[in-house]
Amino acid sequence: MENTIKYPNGNSYEGAVNDRKLPHGMGTMKYSDGSVYVGRWNFGAWYGEGTFIDGRRVYVGTWVGTKKSEYVTLVENGEAMRGKMDEIGFLGPDGERLPEPAQEQNDDIPNEDKPASNVHKITGGDAPLYKRVGEKTILFGTYPQIIKADNVTITDTTNENGYFLGSDGEWYAKVVASPYDSSYKFSNDASVTSGSTYYFKVEPIKWRILSTDGDTALILCDSIIANHRYDNDSNNYMDSEIRQWLNEQFYKTAFTDMQREIILTTTVDNSVASTGYSSNQYACEDTEDKVFLLSYKEVTNSIYGFNNTARRMLTSDYSRATGSYMNASSDYYGNGSWWLRSPFDYNRNYARYVYRDGDAYTNYVNYTYSGVVPALQIQLN
Repeated sequence: MENTIKYPNGNSYEGAVNDRKLPHGMGTMKYSDGSVYVGRWNFGAWYGEGTFIDGRRVYVGTWVGTKKSEYVTLVENGEAMRGKMDEIGFLGPDGERLPEPAQEQNDDIPNEDKPASNVHKITGGDAPLYKRVGEKTILFGTYPQIIKADNVTITDTTNENGYFLGSDGEWYAKVVASPYDSSYKFSNDASVTSGSTYYFKVEPIKWRILSTDGDTALILCDSIIANHRYDNDSNNYMDSEIRQWLNEQFYKTAFTDMQREIILTTTVDNSVASTGYSSNQYACEDTEDKVFLLSYKEVTNSIYGFNNTARRMLTSDYSRATGSYMNASSDYYGNGSWWLRSPFDYNRNYARYVYRDGDAYTNYVNYTYSGVVPALQIQLN
């Protein structure tokens, strides 16, 4: 079956498809970034012999998944090099990763059609490292967020994160719903039904820029992106489960290898003063983290733009399905609660968190319904 398909993300495909309208057989995909793949497909992924053209480079190989090959030949400026390729880019014979190909200047391109200077491409050209959206927000990394549209079909093709390929060319996370409350609805107004299986689109994460220092930016996720208990029985942030989850599972899943290179190691202040109390026997030593939670001191600091309203965070569709608490009535609809790293000063089983109304309270560390709003520092240039 031959077909021509135009995708919402700007990609277009011509060639053979299967009964699910996925590229299957011989075909050509023209990607929105200007790259092209011509060759064999299998259920929407590159499979078998094919040629990928990216910038000035041509890659000829036998593929086992989109941009994945153990045997590929790179041709550039008339010279050939054997190597292999992953989703980030080409690896030479000694495992070295080549820089992005130089782009020719074209003064005939109108300014509005030229690539924006604030979009920094990953080597290999799959996605931007980050993208500035206005003065105070940034897109960086990806994570499951919004519920799948009804017209998208999910395939059996998966990637290294266990995400499923959709008929729109996007990746989706599969979740068997366990909502905190049976009255919850997704952003499309459909009910969140416990025990039902849903798919959530993996999208760029939106972050607030809290502060900048030269080329370094402190950024905070702009929504409750997941839910996780702080710990089983302790409010010691250094040893907490949530710190481990942020710096292992979330860090490795949400960011590519190239994106992780610009995430800085932050000395996280866990002093008594950071907890908002005059004394606190549960304050721990400072930690060295890639990803962290904000402290009570930070989330009440007006320099970062915080006030009662700014502390209110919406839950994502994904987090509603996985068990995040959210308000289902009144003016705070969709708002959830989210952990701070600061321990309560009176009981080791409690830590501070921000409630749906934007005020800070304390909650039992073992509660799994409290949301996660990660923070980190990145090198902008």
